[in-house]
Amino acid sequence: DPNAEKNMGRNSWIYFYGFEQRAESIPLTRSKQERNLVELSAWVDRIRKLKLGDIDEDMLARAFTTCHSSAEVYRTEAVERVFGRLEKLNPKTLASLSQTMRGNLAGIWRDPGEQEKKKTKRKQKDIEAEVRRGYEVALQTVESGLAQFPDHYALMCAKAALMHDQLSYEQDISRASDYTQRRKKILALFAAAADRYEKVVGSRTLTEDEENTEVYDLWFYAGLGAVDLGMITEDRLPDPKQPALIRQALVKLPSDAGKRHMDKFANNLFTRLSAVKPHVKFRYLNGKSPSSSPSAKWPT
Repeated sequence: DPNAEKNMGRNSWIYFYGFEQRAESIPLTRSKQERNLVELSAWVDRIRKLKLGDIDEDMLARAFTTCHSSAEVYRTEAVERVFGRLEKLNPKTLASLSQTMRGNLAGIWRDPGEQEKKKTKRKQKDIEAEVRRGYEVALQTVESGLAQFPDHYALMCAKAALMHDQLSYEQDISRASDYTQRRKKILALFAAAADRYEKVVGSRTLTEDEENTEVYDLWFYAGLGAVDLGMITEDRLPDPKQPALIRQALVKLPSDAGKRHMDKFANNLFTRLSAVKPHVKFRYLNGKSPSSSPSAKWPT
């Protein structure tokens, strides 16, 4: 991992002679990152030629992420060099990769401190341009998958999450008068993804191990103001209508699967409470138990 701490596991006495301390300050440059990606793509070609069946693309996605400097936004050509043509990828892999990109765009990629740490010399305007480009690359990745799998719930969820983050980022830079209307459409896309997931669960094509509540979790967080819990602040306006809609979507699931999903969703809400900022905890807890009507409350 090129972003791991360089001093981990190192004994300073061993390097007393011949060790150049100035090397400690050499950043992970784009050329080093490029060499990582070239080497990874070569390994992927070699493995595929062995004809061992499908590569575990989730592991490949993690390897791809690790090849990058934490200060560098992914590029479409780099994605296709390692994975191949986007439209031929497994939709879950595309969704997973897109969600990873989204998380980085919302966190380390826009962090001036990370840019300074990696010595990129980017100014604030440069960072904003890179983050905007990153959102375009991530959305292009999702759209490539949706062109082949237009109703895939994971891709629909990834698109909604990316669009919500992108809209919030643009709103932070420059206030837009149509923000509320655009956000309402994005939240409706989460609902559509949940509806599609409900149909997949109903068709019994997923095993219990494959079931997950990601679409409901991210929809809930987005309704509170941000797709990532740590990004929800007092300035992010919640939509009080969303919790009841999420509950309705969960109730629509087949009875046995519905209980499993409701239990898992409730457990996630409880275990992730510690990640919520203190000043928005009331909003989070209020969303957990909508009080607009008795029928809107989560089951105990």
